[in-house]
Amino acid sequence: ARVQPAGQIPLFPFISPRANTPPYINMGHGKHFMTRDALLVMWGLYQSKPEDMNNPIFTAFATDSFANLPPALVIVGGADPLLDDGTSYSSNLKSAGVDSQCSKLSRYAALLLPVGQNVSLRNRHR
Repeated sequence: ARVQPAGQIPLFPFISPRANTPPYINMGHGKHFMTRDALLVMWGLYQSKPEDMNNPIFTAFATDSFANLPPALVIVGGADPLLDDGTSYSSNLKSAGVDSQCSKLSRYAALLLPVGQNVSLRNRHR
């Protein structure tokens, strides 16, 4: 039998290889560690063929439906080129009737999150 996870906590989710959102364009210049070009290279490391772009296992935005996914607490960084990936994912889950909260850490990019912030975030959502 297939086991359904009780929940999901995507941390700074990297789920859209489109790289055309305002955060990719406005924050992807390296000031906050990660560049748009570096993110595109990373996608290329995962993508084995062009058809992967239409596979929901490769990119969540290729799915037909976000319904029946487990509830989510999505963590995004306000200074992160991936900001819209996470907020869009959370919005799509909500639109499909899935309980989803999106928490934005306003000053952080994905790789610059201090451990202390992570602990206080866990306690805030109890």
